[in-house]
Order: sequence, then structure tokens, then C-alpha cells
Amino acid sequence: MTRLACLAALAIAVSACSGGGGSGDVRAGGEIGAGGGTAGGGASGGSGAGNGNGNGVDGGNGGGSDAGVISLGGDGPTAGGSSDGSTAGPAPTAGAANERLTQAEISRRIFDPAVTEFAVRVFREEGANPYTGPLGLTSNDTWDITAESFGELFGAHGERTIAVPRTLAQMPVFEDQGIQNWTIGNLVDLGRSLAPPLSSGSEVGISVIFVNGLYEGNAGILGIHPTNSPFSFVFKDVVESVGSDSTTRRYVEQTTIVHEIGHTIGFVDNGVPMVNAHEDTEHPHHTLDRDGVMYWAVESRNGALAFLTDAIAGSRLSLFGPASLLDAQNYMPSD
Repeated sequence: MTRLACLAALAIAVSACSGGGGSGDVRAGGEIGAGGGTAGGGASGGSGAGNGNGNGVDGGNGGGSDAGVISLGGDGPTAGGSSDGSTAGPAPTAGAANERLTQAEISRRIFDPAVTEFAVRVFREEGANPYTGPLGLTSNDTWDITAESFGELFGAHGERTIAVPRTLAQMPVFEDQGIQNWTIGNLVDLGRSLAPPLSSGSEVGISVIFVNGLYEGNAGILGIHPTNSPFSFVFKDVVESVGSDSTTRRYVEQTTIVHEIGHTIGFVDNGVPMVNAHEDTEHPHHTLDRDGVMYWAVESRNGALAFLTDAIAGSRLSLFGPASLLDAQNYMPSD
């Protein structure tokens, strides 16, 4: 089975990271988070059976209409509903991502100069609604953080369009899985049943899947990317345990999304080559760049809070740091 090297990622809290290869998770803790200890060693990817049967807590934002419930039984998932007509486009059609790709192959397809659209596809378990709508008291939309972050990241890649959902109607909902403690096997199986193929013509798209419950019972893990997968996960119950107001939680959730998509597309030095050495060798696939969302961890609670505080106070939307931006701008794979 594939070994996930690192169950420590962006520094919403400090944790140790062990193992090699793979990607990571985002942790919540300290003054703005839910606490929780380190994840210990790596997790095994591939197969695995569920080991929980509790229902998750509704951590959604309490608004919006469903895009139709996806059934995961029978011959595969099917999605109902339609787009609300916004510029983000229609809700994605769920379909098995059966193609097996290495992380390097995923990165090459995403950064191919021939690509004209990079799409973020969002799926949500019943009761695990992502935040949508205004970002605090600003004129920005919550999903502007994801859009601006990847717009800047792919700034050197021609006229590439960044497509992100803006409403729940554009985020297909699937039935509650009844899993309180997710294993990596559960998550990979779910991702493969939901995520559409990585690429179609000149469009590439990665999937972010919101679920109830916790990763292996750890209330400190906000998100995770299984290596060699075109999808990642956000644990909505943990997002809802962070901070004391919805604006902070929106930033936390969006930071988690951007961080995990960063792993999905090949950061750091996990498919996308580095221009200058900035990978933290003690915490693989995370950067030493403290100003960027791919920074592995903040050494103190105040340091973790400072990252979000600076973003909120400065209405910062683009979260990647200079080192990761330079890597992306210089990676132009060709056949």
C-alpha cells in the first residue's frame, strides 16, 4: 500500500511529521483551534474498511439549496440538480476517477501549458456544507480566496481560467456515510467514487470533498490529501471547532482548501520542481517559506494565529508565498 508520509501540514497548530513521500494534513489547535496531539507516523493508503458508525454534526453555513443527493450505491454515483447560473459554471458530474496516476503525472497534466482551465470541483457530505457568501464585512466572496490564490499561482500560464464554485447549488451533495472516524482507505474509496477524471481536453480539475467526522479520531486535523490522488478532503466538524466567529472559520476553511489543493497539484517538491531549495526536509512536501500557505507549521500558537490574523486584517486573498509562486511560474512541462 502507498504510505502517506506526513500527517502534519500547514500550521494552524504545531505537530511533528514523520515518514517520507506523500502529502499532509492541516491541523487545528492552540488559541484558534480545537487542540489535539500529533498524528504520529504515516498512514497507509489504498484499501481499508470503515471503523465508525456515528453521524457527523451539521457544520454548514445554514443556507443555500442542495444540488441533488448523490447515491454511491449500484453502478456508481449519480448527481441530481443543476447550476444556479453563476459564472462559476454548473455543478460537476460525479464519476469514478479510476485512472491511476502518480503525483508527478498529476502535476504534469495540471501545469501543462496547453491547459486553458483549472477547475476546483467541490463535493459535500450531507451536513458538511462549505461556507459560501460574503467574506465577513468585506465586499469579497468567501471563495475569492481560492480563486485569487490559484489565479496568481497560474499567472504565468497564459490565459488560464480559474473556475471555482460560489454556491451550494454548484457543490453536489452525497448521502451521509455514517462514518465518525475516517481511515485513509475510507477516504480514498470515497474519492475514487466521486471525483471526475483529472483532465478532459484542455481542462483540468481537482476535487475537494467535505465530510463529517474526524480523521482517525483526531479532532485536530482539518484536511488531508492522499498522495497520488486528484482529490483531497476537508473535515467540516473540525473547521467548526476553530475560532469564535464565522469570519475566522471561513478563512480557516479556505486556507485548508488552498493548502490541500497545493498538495494535490504537487507542492512542495512532490511533482512540481523547486526553483530554489525551500522544502523543509524535516517535514517533507512543506515549505520553509513562513509567508506562504504551504508552510509546514508555526512553532507557537501565536504564530499560527498570526498567519490568519494578517490575512484577515489585510483582506489578503492570495495565500501562496513567494517560493511556491516561483516554482509554479517556472514549471512548464511539455511532451
